Amino acid sequence: MVYYGALSKGCEQCRRRKIKCDERKPSCLKCESSNRSCPGYRDLTAISFRDESARVIRKTRQRGASASYGRTITCNPSPCTEDLAAGFFFSMYNIYNGPYFSMVSRDWLCEIYVNDPTCDVLRAAIEAVGMAGLSNTSYAPHLAVQAQARYGKALSALDGALQDPCVATRDTTLMTVILLGLFELVSTDAADESGYWIAHAAGALALLQLRGPDQFARPRGGQLYVFTRSQILSACMTQKLPVPPAIVSTTYDFETSTLRQLWKASGYATPGSISEICFRLVNLRALIAHDGLVDPIFIREHAFAIDADLEEWKASAQIRWAYETISAPNTSRSAFMEKHHHYANLWVATAWLNYRLLRILVNKLIIENELKLEYADEILSRAREIVKHLSTEICISVGSFDGTPHILSVIQPLSVVAEESLNPVAVRSFAVEQLYRIQYSMGVRQAGRLADIASLLL
Repeated sequence: MVYYGALSKGCEQCRRRKIKCDERKPSCLKCESSNRSCPGYRDLTAISFRDESARVIRKTRQRGASASYGRTITCNPSPCTEDLAAGFFFSMYNIYNGPYFSMVSRDWLCEIYVNDPTCDVLRAAIEAVGMAGLSNTSYAPHLAVQAQARYGKALSALDGALQDPCVATRDTTLMTVILLGLFELVSTDAADESGYWIAHAAGALALLQLRGPDQFARPRGGQLYVFTRSQILSACMTQKLPVPPAIVSTTYDFETSTLRQLWKASGYATPGSISEICFRLVNLRALIAHDGLVDPIFIREHAFAIDADLEEWKASAQIRWAYETISAPNTSRSAFMEKHHHYANLWVATAWLNYRLLRILVNKLIIENELKLEYADEILSRAREIVKHLSTEICISVGSFDGTPHILSVIQPLSVVAEESLNPVAVRSFAVEQLYRIQYSMGVRQAGRLADIASLLL
């Protein structure tokens, strides 16, 4: 099953006239203002996918089939909703099969979905995320209802899995928790994300502790830890909450593991850990936001130390993870200033993206703090230039993720760029445009909410 992206959502009349429809429901304003009868909108669910591939996902009739990012999967000529949802998930959201570490199967999630009928909890989570995305891209409310039902089924099955210590420590159980967090990102545009934090982060943390150091005895255990850590730190960063102690202790186990040393030796990881630098920044922001930290000298000292360590991380990363800036076609919607970055792979691209986000956030903190102090003009000037330069770099890097599920990684950085008043309007507008593009093409409602917020500030 091949997904062909978001189709025109305009009414039948506007599509026939080949004009842009405002998509107002139940009838569009264009038809109304021209005294035409609006014929309404088509249901895009059935035509978002086309059965043109010899290998599409079939979880019941094609045992043994496999799928991964970059390949096609097998399908029934009349696919059921579950097949459509799974196909959408594997096409649009499947960043979890680790195409960067050669010792890890790229097909793991699809192999579980296709070949393991006993793993109801993970299958339900995959279908819930896929249905939510289909609903959003196809304007199909009935699919949103089904997605919520699948989400509830996954939660119920997860609760049962957690009662069995043997099942609770399985990779599929932790993967389900990660996907339920993704469901929130895709399905809701609510401004208050505390519900996500309560429902998923606490459970993920408990599982990481329960899995213990043994999870780092195999590559997939390490990857799932990285995915979980990223999800939790993103929530902490957004809400300015401190890093949970369970993440700190688990990170120590990971950093001292043989697996981590192997990844360093193989060039999959840099010598220094950017996650530990991130912990310090997250905790400093939490102290300022929630614990009343106002001492500008203390803040300056710690912010400068974090910024210096990020510069050091950059220097070490450039040795093995160097990238190029290349010209891009001016017709590319993801190209900024007609430039793209060229990275060795998307793992490296994501690492650089995270570095730029952290560096922007710490320099924003430096700017806010230095405004309270005298004789800070040189410091302020340097911090402002860093923020503007790295914001531009984030925009240029978007093209490296375009057309892949990893574009999800760009949402939070683009939001920060779009809302930053120091950035030129062209930079902020590009970031807003890309967020809207992610919303409409990927069905990620949080991207649209963040774009709405930023567009009000332009």
